[in-house]
Amino acid sequence: MSMQFIKLNDFYLAYETFGKKEHPPILLIQGSGAQGMLWPEQFCEELANNGYYVIHYDHRDTGQSFYTDYNKNPYQLKDLMEDAKLILDTLQLKKAHLIGSSMGGYIAQLFGIHYPERVSTLTLMMTSLLSISLEHAILGSNDPSPLPLPTQQLINSLLEIGPVPQTKEGLKNYMLSIWSAYNGKSIPFDTMRWDSLAKTWIARSKNLSASANHKFAVSASSFNRENELKKLQVPTLIIHGSIDPFFPIEHAYALQKAISSSSLMIVEKMGHLFQEAFIPIVMETLLPHLQQHDS
Repeated sequence: MSMQFIKLNDFYLAYETFGKKEHPPILLIQGSGAQGMLWPEQFCEELANNGYYVIHYDHRDTGQSFYTDYNKNPYQLKDLMEDAKLILDTLQLKKAHLIGSSMGGYIAQLFGIHYPERVSTLTLMMTSLLSISLEHAILGSNDPSPLPLPTQQLINSLLEIGPVPQTKEGLKNYMLSIWSAYNGKSIPFDTMRWDSLAKTWIARSKNLSASANHKFAVSASSFNRENELKKLQVPTLIIHGSIDPFFPIEHAYALQKAISSSSLMIVEKMGHLFQEAFIPIVMETLLPHLQQHDS
């Protein structure tokens, strides 16, 4: 594993790699407001040990990557897609497997729609064909949703957390509360592991509040990708938790219906958080999906 940077004038993205560059590449794309380190290190290492070159990165406005003034320089999901493409271009990777989680799934879908020749496979984890942010559920939206919005229990849990604290200890507890809410009624929340992750997350963040720009990018983007996805021919694996509180399971079925080249894996007792305990069961289906379509 090594931290590296792509730099273009004032624009820079931080990324880390696992495995050998001559192996088939996998680009991991995280969700809204998330740093690349949210991908479990064990997951990245297992993929590398199975013969893959694994890359994850910090989105703009997160972690070690560059930060923006959204009011002066607004962006959409397509711009975040171009960030992902820049990673592949810089590493001179003509094709890659793309694995996207939550908002990262939106980005992976757009990548498959706009650059199918660059994608070996798609894996869409805990995501949707709709560009939903929490604002749609809490504040309402001009776009009527044909699928269930985040559960009321999740919304209530997040509202109870309150405003973002200013102290490091307060920020850490705030993040733990959010992750616990996304875990929902899934398997027990591993507080010790996530506590350690939160401390590292805060230490490597230059401006934690800027990650909220992602929800603006989601809201500014096309709401429904169903029609575009119906034309998608990239081999696609959909992985979804049976009790995901952010994207109820209907979202997974809608994705499968829209993408004719897709298969669906439902992970029992998984919410909207990819805990290490789910890695073995996910790998059982993910590895054959990747290996079948290696160049």
